Amino acid sequence: MLSPKEYDLIVNWRARSVPKEIVIMGIRRAFEKGLTDEHDRKRNFRSLTQCAAYVEELIREYKSSQQSDLSEANYGNKDVVTLILDKLNRIIISEKRDLVRKHYIKSRKRVLDLLKEDRSDIFRVLREIEEEFFEDFFQSISEGDRRKIMQEAEANISKRERFMIKRAQLESLISFRNELLMKEFQLINFNAMDY
Repeated sequence: MLSPKEYDLIVNWRARSVPKEIVIMGIRRAFEKGLTDEHDRKRNFRSLTQCAAYVEELIREYKSSQQSDLSEANYGNKDVVTLILDKLNRIIISEKRDLVRKHYIKSRKRVLDLLKEDRSDIFRVLREIEEEFFEDFFQSISEGDRRKIMQEAEANISKRERFMIKRAQLESLISFRNELLMKEFQLINFNAMDY
């Protein structure tokens, strides 16, 4: 569960349009460095705030590479879209449930449209597509399943709710809901990149 300070970090990164892949890479870098660096090993990473410096370092590298060669950055964006499309195609081929496959196909169409557009905010759009995927899927399941998923998600945040602002509560609730949907219906997060 995120602390208010950690939530503020995430809100700040999102407001700055930092791709979540950069944040994930920064967290991984923090843990990798923590295993090799004697000083960091003693810190025993347990929170996002301890990883923030590594994330900020990667953000600077990312912004620097974007500013130094915009055409290369756009080419990189198309590569990301292609990777996600490949992953979606594998998911669609292997998915046997028509209801689930239908939602992946709808998302693939939206991702395909990104190849036709020259967008600098590609990571934001991919995040929106992913959010719509989960929302649409959630609305398509039975009322009983929706109620069960939401009750479990609410139970997950109830212990820390008093420390959270309303927006953090809602975003945490949706995040837990999406995790439960992935677990309950064996959904695959197609927008998560493997590094």
